[in-house]
Amino acid sequence: MVTVIITSHNQEESLRCSLPVYLSQSYSDYDVIVVDKNSEDMTVRWLEDMELEHTHLSHILLPASTKANNKDVMALLLGIRHCLSERIIIASADCVPQSEHWLEDVMSAWDDTTKIVVVPEVARKYKDAKSLRLSFRQKYALWLLRHGMPRCSISSVLGIERSVFLSCRLLNNRVKSKLRTSDLLVRYCSTPLNTSVLKDAKYSVYSLVP
Repeated sequence: MVTVIITSHNQEESLRCSLPVYLSQSYSDYDVIVVDKNSEDMTVRWLEDMELEHTHLSHILLPASTKANNKDVMALLLGIRHCLSERIIIASADCVPQSEHWLEDVMSAWDDTTKIVVVPEVARKYKDAKSLRLSFRQKYALWLLRHGMPRCSISSVLGIERSVFLSCRLLNNRVKSKLRTSDLLVRYCSTPLNTSVLKDAKYSVYSLVP
């Protein structure tokens, strides 16, 4: 089983585009948790309606009183504590899987020795491209990963084992950074031996952000 955890804040419009694709995956054994970080739009009401239609969807509200250097990490921790899966896919409301077979493809590439799966992210204009179109920054990040110098991920979407996330030093609440959570997890948890980088276009997600 695998759990997809999406964190959001005032991203109802993005969720309306991405969440239905996550919920319609062909992979048989998965669920989706959306952790909302005190949205002020109609996100929560829309999620409540979606839950009535999809039994494998649930949503959680991050308490407004939460005090943390990185609320994204705390939101993910809340989601992980509410799931039963050892394998987690951290996803962004702004990223959309390429197809309904995306999760099945990612899970087929996630072998027993892999603890972290780096999923590629492409610009929206490349969403139907047959080959992977990566930016210079992403190519440089991949080079660093291959040479044992992880600095950042190439996407907002990342596969990680629950035990690796829970043992990460990010949870000591002292790490202050403007980097994405996926970048921080790669920086603090990734090694050449425990990380697999998926380089085919079928594994990618495309960004809704221009």
